[in-house]
Amino acid sequence: MKTHDVLILGGGPGGSVLASYLAKAGVDVAIIEKEAFPRFHIGESLLPFSMDIFREIGFYEELNSGKYITKYGAQFLNSEDDGEIYFDFATGLDDTHPTAFEVPRAEFDNDLLQHSVRLGATLYSPEKVAGVDAAQGGVTVTTDKDTYRARYVA
Repeated sequence: MKTHDVLILGGGPGGSVLASYLAKAGVDVAIIEKEAFPRFHIGESLLPFSMDIFREIGFYEELNSGKYITKYGAQFLNSEDDGEIYFDFATGLDDTHPTAFEVPRAEFDNDLLQHSVRLGATLYSPEKVAGVDAAQGGVTVTTDKDTYRARYVA
């Protein structure tokens, strides 16, 4: 049985970001992901205020490396009257969030997951969760490959 402080079930963006925060804080964290990355997902349009999170976990430099398309705003169409509205990020809620990024999800998710591993998270993948048993003092997670014990599961 493998033991960690925290087990995260799923290595998508939410799980990867949480693992990054915990690993940076020195927590023994592991991610159990059912699929091998990169895996197909529809692209994603990130928003400016999410950049703060990526800066905090040290991932912003990779986002801004030229690999991903920089976005300066977003355009919305009204199907009822064919109207359009454009939101310029630089003139949005404040002037400290002027851009965001358009990302192909397969690459982005993999890069974010690998970033959490570089920070110290342990990755078990591909591995499917078969059961979770919460008991006093911790949680036991059983997968198709192994059994894990942790104080917390997310």
